[in-house]
Amino acid sequence: MKPTTTFIAGPPEESIRFLEPVEQLSNPDIYAQNGLFLRRVLLGETHRIPELLTSKFVAAEKKDITMSTWAATFFIMLGDFSQALDWLENSVNRGFIKLSLPPRLRSFLARLRGEPRFEQLMQRVKREWESFEG
Repeated sequence: MKPTTTFIAGPPEESIRFLEPVEQLSNPDIYAQNGLFLRRVLLGETHRIPELLTSKFVAAEKKDITMSTWAATFFIMLGDFSQALDWLENSVNRGFIKLSLPPRLRSFLARLRGEPRFEQLMQRVKREWESFEG
């Protein structure tokens, strides 16, 4: 399956080239690992993604709202909405309840509309946002 790349700016080939150096790192940090994740998604190398999802990587990703949101977007790009929702729920559990998202991210997450888990999560986000504002 060819991943959806509408979330990235510019042609996917530019991002692939830009991220090429992370492939050469012997001990990539969490940011470089996310770069590897994105690069492999863009290249359609889904068979190489599980090797990135080590317990150490997943634990680090789950601790951070932004990292969890990145993981969610990468899985949306792959069309794996179940995994995307797992990561998005983790992000919300960590406090990601901002409803005023940038248009590009908002339209990208819209791919999950109609998914019951997503609709329930957005209802929760709305309630938490309203109680935060109130």
